[in-house]
Amino acid sequence: EGMNQYDLCKLIEAAEYINKSFQDDGKVISKKDIIMGIFDLSQEDAVNLGDFLNVNDYYHRAQQYYKSKTV
Repeated sequence: EGMNQYDLCKLIEAAEYINKSFQDDGKVISKKDIIMGIFDLSQEDAVNLGDFLNVNDYYHRAQQYYKSKTV
């Protein structure tokens, strides 16, 4: 259960919407950065993951990448 009971990709989309809606200073945390934070991945890891196409794709690639690093 735990994290698997929620659709994290939809939560990331909602977080970005809220972030953009209420930030007055222009500092917006990107969906890519949120995903990188979930898996505690570095900017070097982001380079290895490739381009951000959409939340679902990037989340699943990051998840697989994280699993491969922790094995």
